[in-house]
Formats: sequence, structure tokens, C-alpha cells
Amino acid sequence: MTGRGKERARLRTFFEFDDIIDRPFWVLPLGLLQSAVIMAGIAWVSLNERDGRPPIIGFGILEGLLAGCALLIATAIIVYSIQQLHKLFARGLRSVRLKRLETEARDILRADYKRALKGLLHASGLQPEELKTVSNPPECRFEDLLFSQAELDRFLGPLQNQCYRAVTPHGATPQFAPTSADRLTGKDYFNSYCAPFRVIAIFFTDTAFVVGQAICDPFTGDIQKRVRTLPRDQIRTSEFQSQIQTVPVTKGLLEDWFENRRLDPAERKRTRSILARHDMTRLDAKRFGTSLPSLPFAFYQDATQLEIRLISGETISLPLELKQSLVQTPPRASIFDDDLPLSQSRFGAFSELGMSEGFDDDPIFNPRRADPDRPKGTPALWSSGRQSRYREYSAFWPFVRSVLFALICGTALLLLMNALTTDWSESFGSTSETDIRIETPDGIKPRTVPEMRLSPNLMSHLSTPSQIQFACTTRPVSVRKAASARAGELADLSANTPVLALLGADASSRTDWVNVIFEQEGAEHTGYIQTTRLEVLQPGVRQTCG
Repeated sequence: MTGRGKERARLRTFFEFDDIIDRPFWVLPLGLLQSAVIMAGIAWVSLNERDGRPPIIGFGILEGLLAGCALLIATAIIVYSIQQLHKLFARGLRSVRLKRLETEARDILRADYKRALKGLLHASGLQPEELKTVSNPPECRFEDLLFSQAELDRFLGPLQNQCYRAVTPHGATPQFAPTSADRLTGKDYFNSYCAPFRVIAIFFTDTAFVVGQAICDPFTGDIQKRVRTLPRDQIRTSEFQSQIQTVPVTKGLLEDWFENRRLDPAERKRTRSILARHDMTRLDAKRFGTSLPSLPFAFYQDATQLEIRLISGETISLPLELKQSLVQTPPRASIFDDDLPLSQSRFGAFSELGMSEGFDDDPIFNPRRADPDRPKGTPALWSSGRQSRYREYSAFWPFVRSVLFALICGTALLLLMNALTTDWSESFGSTSETDIRIETPDGIKPRTVPEMRLSPNLMSHLSTPSQIQFACTTRPVSVRKAASARAGELADLSANTPVLALLGADASSRTDWVNVIFEQEGAEHTGYIQTTRLEVLQPGVRQTCG
């Protein structure tokens, strides 16, 4: 585990793992195939003659377009299903690979942490019987991520309750990685795995505090250690301190993190706009010789540290816990020019620094004490987890757009086709004998309308034996008061209106007129209709018109 071989290369792969599922290359050819199927369907329906198609110019094309809408919905469902199956398969592969990488990374981090802690204990020269039990040692989240409780018991034994242990990020450009369970939720991106990391172990004896520090670089396997003994008679006070502070970040680090997370388009546009405004502000500041503004992004940190004050006046601050998130901050003067690269020499020079300086050497992760008041800052969307919903390409909204387009077009086509086949002369009460007709194999006939039935009142006349028979008008007709074309009009009846014909003693003596009973607006009337405009149905035949 101490080498720089493939195992350590796999660790970097885990920290830089790109979990986004890109749109596959075959989506475009699949879309072209879908278009070809739709066009073929439109052509086939339009050109293929079918029985019962109205003899209207362009009606076949309308039917073809309607069939194309149906094919669009059907093929959209198929394409959406294929994409969903692909994403399901890709998610499974991603999950398996990520868990395998995390297992390998945990093995490396666990081994380095063990080496660091063992090295500090060995360098201290302490024996188990010299150590005192401490009350309520703070929890170390890094340990919780790497070890189960059983593993921790086997590794530390009594040492669990005989020292304070803490792990915090180290260096100018540390790497961060959430756990595989949190990676897709956007949680704890800066509060899970980190590398390089600083290990702090504080041992207590009857006569001294023994403070050990180790800097571990898991990417190389290098570990630097330093131990300092603080006699109790030289310690004035020791207490835990908590503070909330805002710490600037460099533009290079920010862009690296943004690139790693592959933000959704809206967030990417928002971030670029903020950084563009910042660049313009910096140009104006350089032009007028004023102080350079800091980057409008920073770490919001909730830090807990142990402050040890010596009688000599020296204060040693030992970071024990660090919770941080990325926020957007208002512009302010920078404490350093973020155009200047931060040197990696801090890590290499660790052994040359004094104990108290060792916790202030990183302006990013161990800054000077900030204002104890709560810093002002808007949570950056990038660190809030919003982008986690866009870790794979979208198949749903293209499907919805296709279905909506097909439904709208199909509805419009149906309305148009219905308008072309509707008998508008009847709708407007036309009495013209030139009613709309269509050509059929049996000749030219009036267009049929839905079946019409007698009202219950008129049906009662058929229940008694008489010369009354069921009849239907064959075309729009005017009912006369007498058997004469000069007689006054009683009403206008449309084609296929059911009436009762009086063929017995009540019938007209003229053969070209028929006495009928009809109903309008709930009232029963008697009048005369020309025989040529009436079809009398024989008893036992259906009693519907149309």
C-alpha cells in the first residue's frame, strides 16, 4: 500500500470519478429511424385507397398525416422505453464500478491512517500504562467512514478512550469525494473523503500533553510525522473553541470542482455569469490601482479546535472538527491575489515549521481567526445538491414534447376532417332540394345522418291497430296545412325525420300527398307531405330513420 502503483492510481480515479450518464451515440440514428418510419406510414396511408373514404380532394393526405401522429406517439413510447432501459443498465454499471472504487479507496485510506496513527504513537515513546483515559473523546467522522465499530475496536483497543483523534483536509489543493451513497444526492461533498489529510492525535499522561501530527498523501503514500510534548506545568489553559468563518477560495480550485461536478445548464450559466462579472470588477480594480476584490465564492466553515495556552504566552490551536460548505459571498477585498498559484511547497516544508505555525500555514483550510459573527453568504446551488438531479441525460421531456405535439396535431386534423365531412346544409336548416350528396357504388344518394327515432308520444299511436305506419322523410321538406303546394306551411323538417303516415280513412284523396303526424318542440302536429319526399316503412321493419 505504500507504493505508487496501480492501487494508488485507482484512488485518484475514485476522487475524479465522473458519475454522469451521457446521452449515447445511437440516440441520433434512432431518431432518424423513427422519422423514417413516420414518413413511410404517412406515405402508405395517403396513397393506399380504402373503401369508404370520402371523395374529397386531399382527404387521403389528411388521413396519412393523422396516421403519422399515431405513429409518432407509438415510436416515441418505444424510443423512451429503450432509453429508460439503457439508463437502468448504465446506472447498474455505474453503481457497481463506484462501489468497487470506493472499497479500494477505503482500503488505501484506512492503511495510511493506521500507519500514521501507529507512527505517532511510536514516535511519542509512550507505553500503554502511561496513558490516561479521557472523558467523551470527540467523534472522528473520518474514522466512521473507514472503519466499522468492530474493526475500530480491534485496531485501537483501549486507545479509543485514551486520546483525541481528528482528521482534516491539508494542503493548497486537496481532493474531495463524497461516499458512493451521497455522491448522487449532492450531500457532504466537502465533509467525507479528502486527500491529502492531516491526522492529529493528542495523548494524555499524568505529566504532559503529547501532541502528534501527521500529513498523509494517499496519492503517493508519503507520510510526515511530528510529535511535541507539552509538560502540564507549562500549560496555562486548554479549552475547546468553536467559530464560524468564511474562507476565500481560488478561481483555479473553483473551476476544477465545477468541472468535476458537471453542472446542469442553468447552474453552469449562472456560475459563468457570476465569474464574468467578477473578472470585469478585477479589471476595473487593476485599472484604478485599488485593492483586488476576492472571488464571490467562499467556504462557510464551522470549525471546532482545541486551544492550548502556555505560560510562555504561546497558543497552540489544534483543529479537531471541520464542517464546510460552499457559499456565494458579496464582493470584498482579497487577502491574497487569487491569480497567483498557491505553492505545493507547504506540504514539503511541513517538517521545517514550528508547532504553532503548522496550523496556520494553509490560508484556505487553516485561516486566521475570523469575525465571530455569523458570516453573510448565499448557499451556492452547486453545493446544495440541486445538480444531482441532472447526473444523467433526460429522456422524459423529449418524450413528453413528442406526445404533446402529436396530440395537438392529431386533434387539429380530426377537427378539419370532421368539418369537411359534415352536412352543413342541414345544420343551418336548409330546405333546398339540392341537398349535399355523395357518389356511391349504387348511385348518387343523400348523405346519411345519425339514426332518428320517434318520440314516446308518437310511438303510442303505433301500439293500437290502425292505418298509421312509420315513415321517414327522404330530404328536407316543408309540411303543408293541406294537400296542396299553395297551402300554408306548418313546419320545415330535415331529411331522415321520423313521422307517422295516415294511410286509411284519414289519408288524403290525392295520391301525391300523404297526411302525417309529427312532433316539434314537444307538441304534436298534423300536416301534409309530398309522397316523393316520404318513405313509408312496412310493419315489422326497424322504426328508425337514417
